[in-house]
Amino acid sequence: MTHFNFQEPPIPIEEISKFLGLSIVDVDPPPEMATPALHKALTTVPCWLERSEKKISVYKRAPKKRRRLGISHENTHFIIPYHVGINPFCSGADDPTSRKYTEREAFMGGAAMLFYPKLFIEDVLSTSSISLDIIQKLSARYDGSLEATANWYARTHPQICAIVIAEPPTQEEAVDEFLQDQFGLPINVKPHTPSPSARNWLPASGGFREEINFVMQVKYSITSIRFPKWIPPRTRIPDTSLIYKTFVTGKHCSGEIPASDLGSSSRWRYNAECMPMGDGSSNVMALIWLPDKQMDLAI
Repeated sequence: MTHFNFQEPPIPIEEISKFLGLSIVDVDPPPEMATPALHKALTTVPCWLERSEKKISVYKRAPKKRRRLGISHENTHFIIPYHVGINPFCSGADDPTSRKYTEREAFMGGAAMLFYPKLFIEDVLSTSSISLDIIQKLSARYDGSLEATANWYARTHPQICAIVIAEPPTQEEAVDEFLQDQFGLPINVKPHTPSPSARNWLPASGGFREEINFVMQVKYSITSIRFPKWIPPRTRIPDTSLIYKTFVTGKHCSGEIPASDLGSSSRWRYNAECMPMGDGSSNVMALIWLPDKQMDLAI
């Protein structure tokens, strides 16, 4: 990246592809194949690398920001020599452990291209507060999707913060849990729920609630390097949470989220802002953070 000496975002991702000797080819399936299901699949995976031809094929109708992230992702696959033989449309065709790590490396490298750290971290440090509004402004400035921007914001932030993406359980997961609870039938993955001691700290009017409904779950979380807790995927989120309020109202909400809402037995409460993800999704994005005494020291 230092070769280009970029001074201002957005980063011209296709210029990097050209430097690597890769051509960008827009593709569109023929009309008889253009089904809603195929459009959804190609919007999810809008780019794929054809290494032998030094070519990145890009779905012509993919949203611009997804296109940019996809191209940067494929650039990274090309740069790393052992990223070969990857089937972009069938994850089951590859060794799951190997695929997990190659895709993680490609995501990290692609995000570092899109949100060039030399510029991005300077922009983060230029603001004294932590907020979703800042993430939205960075998303526009770097021409990246809100979710990708939020993830990179949390990953590179020097303070104590995290991004949590929450989702309603799928119908299959809900049935699995019902069978487990009612009949003791085994399921493949047991959802992670807060321990009984953690439930004592859940907010409730009129005292401790005996019955707590866990109506949402953590899809994934990204934490800054100083964040004190890991928030496991599939951690169940109670209906008392600010995250659930955001899901129900469909509106931006701010306030506090007890650590117990995210599966911890700790007694602290996170500052939080939550917003619906939109784009037809039922997911909620939560930005959580703790006061950072070290950053407040005037030395």
